[in-house]
Amino acid sequence: MKIYRSIQAFRKEHIPHPVITFGSFDGVHRGHAFIFEKMAEYAQSINGETIVTTFHPHPRKVIYPNDKSMKLLTPIDEKIALLQKLNIDHLLIIPFSIEFSQMSPKEYIESFIIRYYKPHTVMIGYDHRFGLNRSGDINTLRMYQDEGEFLVTELPQKKIESMKISSTRIRQALNNKNVSEANKLLGYSYRLKGQVIHGKKIGGQIGFKTANIAINDPDKLIPGTGIYAAWVYVHGQKYQGMLYIGTKPSVPSDGEIAIEVHLFDFNKDIYHEEIIIELVAFVRKDATFESLEELTQNIQADQEKTLKILDGEKADIQS
Repeated sequence: MKIYRSIQAFRKEHIPHPVITFGSFDGVHRGHAFIFEKMAEYAQSINGETIVTTFHPHPRKVIYPNDKSMKLLTPIDEKIALLQKLNIDHLLIIPFSIEFSQMSPKEYIESFIIRYYKPHTVMIGYDHRFGLNRSGDINTLRMYQDEGEFLVTELPQKKIESMKISSTRIRQALNNKNVSEANKLLGYSYRLKGQVIHGKKIGGQIGFKTANIAINDPDKLIPGTGIYAAWVYVHGQKYQGMLYIGTKPSVPSDGEIAIEVHLFDFNKDIYHEEIIIELVAFVRKDATFESLEELTQNIQADQEKTLKILDGEKADIQS
């Protein structure tokens, strides 16, 4: 997959029979993968090549800069890494701006799509919108198809176990701690990536060491508070882990959301190392305990539940 970070770099390419699509593609979920798969199949049938165009920053971050509630499933580097695993020929990352957002659907098609891509086919999902106030849709594109500018294909909605797939639904599932639903819709396990930092070492005092994590990207969506079963990757090695997300109400804290993970059968110094956490299942909600002894007892119970979940998943993979 060739990657272009500006329209100027992209314009130098001569691409035969371009089959193109556009979108934020946050999460690069199974619905997105369905579009890319159909594009690749069609491009092969016409001896063409696929072009996926995405935007950075995310359009909502630009249009609503004061809305801090908008968090992303996949910041740009993570999105690129996921797209590279799919059958895509070209990825164009457009720097999104207020000026770009002000283009009418007509300007978007004529001054952007036709001018720069000269597409053979525009392929979009069932709910795709574009242009100022998202006022352009499949019918707008079909007007240009009727004029012979390019072909248009609208793909149907993709569902998994009768569930509609959307980035919004996945964000809601993670906020509601429904990891299993989120992972089904994504088609992979949701990941957190960050650096191991120093904490207050309270876990060590109760015989349960944790690695405190500073997430790499401030826009990354952090799932709802609680305990999770997780797989943890350190230096490419995979370990069983128990993840905590919360304000640590049972111990002295500043009330900020903390992210800590305990790695089972692990006793190495990994301060300042990068760590990747794959969420597998929700174990229990965050809670306040009256003493460290009560906290310890509950952590031990959490550990048993977590290992049972992870051992079961490992058995499923190996069978």
